[in-house]
Amino acid sequence: MEDAKIDTGRIVQGGFDTLGRHFPAYLALGLLLGGLPTFAMQWLILNGAVDPSGAFGFSLSSPIYIASWIISALGGYLLQATIVRTAIVDLGGTRADIGTSLAIAFRFVLPLLGLSIITTVLTFIGLVFLIVPGIIVYIMFIVSVHALIEEGGGVFHSLQRSPDLTR
Repeated sequence: MEDAKIDTGRIVQGGFDTLGRHFPAYLALGLLLGGLPTFAMQWLILNGAVDPSGAFGFSLSSPIYIASWIISALGGYLLQATIVRTAIVDLGGTRADIGTSLAIAFRFVLPLLGLSIITTVLTFIGLVFLIVPGIIVYIMFIVSVHALIEEGGGVFHSLQRSPDLTR
């Protein structure tokens, strides 16, 4: 088997080209799915609906805070999945449709949530063991979302596939 050469410059240029072609849509999605939920969560904290210290009867374990955190996290996962899907389609030479990519991302909300929990826990465990193993685990699973969205094999399939792709 012949060693494949990776042209990093071509890859980076393709990424910037894709970003440029979809910048308005990515910006709108980023504000809607990432910025708005985060703003709402911070607004709740700043206006006293949630008190991080717990001094006023509310704390970070309050249902309001937990619900806003879950909505913010899910928005981030949907945003990531949508961008990954449009980038894969666009880099494949086909015109990418943001609406279709968002619909596909919605199909993967629960697997994305499970994938993020597993990768976060594994990375944290690796970080506990002198930081370097955590960095290695993070790099191993860095394309697990891509594998999940593109191959659709499920959480454990994408966790198994990601180290192969990063190798």
